[in-house]
Amino acid sequence: MKVGFIVECGPEGAETKVIPYLARMLDNRIEPDVVPLERKPVLKRECGGWAKALLERGCSCVLIIWDLLPDWGEYEGKGCRHDDRIEIAESLKGAGLKPADNRIRMICIEKMLEAWLIADERALSAFLSAQAHPVNVP
Repeated sequence: MKVGFIVECGPEGAETKVIPYLARMLDNRIEPDVVPLERKPVLKRECGGWAKALLERGCSCVLIIWDLLPDWGEYEGKGCRHDDRIEIAESLKGAGLKPADNRIRMICIEKMLEAWLIADERALSAFLSAQAHPVNVP
């Protein structure tokens, strides 16, 4: 099952590495297709076109994932999920998609993705380990 992920990070950012790993941990049949869109304003503006492209590439669903308050200073005030969702919905509409399309989901991360990692030491240990060099994160 091919799943599209539109994320707010650079091409080699944490999300491009961690999200596919976590997706496969949830279901090893998932084939992640990750589109990194550098910064939150870029994600909100361009996610509609990318969601359409991912669906056309055979993704059964697309998850649009962004940080409520990005760490690098683009705080956009205090952060507002409602406003973010409206801007993302506009981008989807602009690409000819319906924001209520069940194949598309919006996921706002309240705390940075990196916080997800430190919350689960088993997942972090598995991610950092190789068969020959296991890592145990306490």
